[in-house]
Amino acid sequence: KRRTLQQIFAEAPTATMYRWAIILCAAALIAVATASPFQWPPSSYCGRPPIYSSYRPDDALEAGLSLVQVQAIFRHGDRLPIGHCWAGDNDWQCSLRHEERMNADALGNKNVARMHRKNYINGKNINPGNCASGALTNIGFHQHIANGLYLREAYVTNGKLLPPNLDPSKIHVRSTDYPRTFASVEGLLQGMYPLPSPGQGVQFINISTVDGQLEYLYPSSTFCPKVGEYKDQFIASSEYQSHLSSVTVPLIKDLETALNTKFSAKPNDVINNIFDCFQAHLCHNFSLPASVSYDLYQRVVAEQTYFYGATYYYPDRVSAGKVGVGLLLAEVNDFFVQARTNKTQIKLSLWSAHDTTVMPVLAALGVWDHVWAPYASIITLELWKNPQDTFYVRLLYQGEPLKMPGCSDGVFCSWSDFQALMEPLLLSNPSQECALSKKASGRDRCRDCANPMDE
Repeated sequence: KRRTLQQIFAEAPTATMYRWAIILCAAALIAVATASPFQWPPSSYCGRPPIYSSYRPDDALEAGLSLVQVQAIFRHGDRLPIGHCWAGDNDWQCSLRHEERMNADALGNKNVARMHRKNYINGKNINPGNCASGALTNIGFHQHIANGLYLREAYVTNGKLLPPNLDPSKIHVRSTDYPRTFASVEGLLQGMYPLPSPGQGVQFINISTVDGQLEYLYPSSTFCPKVGEYKDQFIASSEYQSHLSSVTVPLIKDLETALNTKFSAKPNDVINNIFDCFQAHLCHNFSLPASVSYDLYQRVVAEQTYFYGATYYYPDRVSAGKVGVGLLLAEVNDFFVQARTNKTQIKLSLWSAHDTTVMPVLAALGVWDHVWAPYASIITLELWKNPQDTFYVRLLYQGEPLKMPGCSDGVFCSWSDFQALMEPLLLSNPSQECALSKKASGRDRCRDCANPMDE
């Protein structure tokens, strides 16, 4: 039975007016984005709640299975465009603020007596308004509060995996080093575990990250040069060159006419920027330039999805998945291995990342539907065991169970079948497995360096 967020809250034993206010606020904010200009159909990209149905661990629990650990990999919520879109653009106003303090005490001094708030000066930014480029919006923050509520129902209320009150020792948090991904996981945790009341003390949760140039939660030729080598090979392939001349170049010419501009960037970079601008505007019910037709918009979406999707399968699913997200999958798998042998306290691992994380992970695992990952989209990998200590893994995307290839037991994949799927994807030695071939060793490593435009 699928339930609304309000029903989930009403049935929670600790429901409060504060938590009701969060839900009503989230519904009101996201309703702003439900209409599209020109009566266009709503875009699935926007990720409006309910972005997935209620989790359903009941069948497994009734069958005698018990939850051992969960990994959640998700995209940040609704955000601003990354770059400048067009002259006369809408005014973007942001109310979310980063409040922080520096702390030299390695043990974590809990005396929070002063905070510092970052404010972007109105009219001094890439996009009109007071928002940083690519900033998480109120809508995006509340999308992840909604995600947290669903995870609480699944893994606190129903699955009994986590305690009803926050215990940071049970949760591992990893984020890419972007404000929007940090803020998204903060929203998710707030949905799972509401903030403590004044006077109850300060809760500290560690969020692990790495320098951007060494990030591996999405395919990056800076971290793994082999990613760039495969991309170059695909671009040089007869398949792409034929597509470029017959589809991409005519599309760019039509965009130049519609937007009254000339593009000098590489074709895939042009489409990337336009796709980002179109989607960000539509998700806020901001009009696109009047000369942009729905057909032109659909062609941009199709082209963007084609190019990125092709790179996730070139030269093949396993090779692309290994160099693109193989180290992330190796860490996910290692958490499961530790949980099977009772070598970790971690019950939930959260990976706050991007669309260019969610899609290649789904592609590597053989379950991507070739639809662009919406804002706040989420993959969950659950580790289960039966009374005989036989282990199974279940994958859900947007709350719907998906059968992984090679899993003979259906959506509950036996540990041996899951390992057979994962083993060839795991990146264990990046310095060797990511090295350029001799033929490609002379290329400019940073020509295809990771760009957060699409994230």
